[in-house]
Amino acid sequence: NSVGLIAMIMLLVALIKPIIEIAVTCVILRLVAACVEPIGANFAQKSLSSCADVMTLMNGVLICVGICFLLTVLMMIVALGGAV
Repeated sequence: NSVGLIAMIMLLVALIKPIIEIAVTCVILRLVAACVEPIGANFAQKSLSSCADVMTLMNGVLICVGICFLLTVLMMIVALGGAV
């Protein structure tokens, strides 16, 4: 059980870095899109906003996959019942 718990903690630590990086990239893209909007570059503003939307979706997918993997590890721990 302790090995599985350590594996779950390591997985969470491994997932936090990409989630934060994607969130920061999304914020930067939205900030740049807001700065470009007054200039009148409508195409650039829409492109940057669309990229930020895609990054948000990618972050959601990463979180969902991480939760699924955590549940899989948890089910393996419970199924083995300490036999590891």
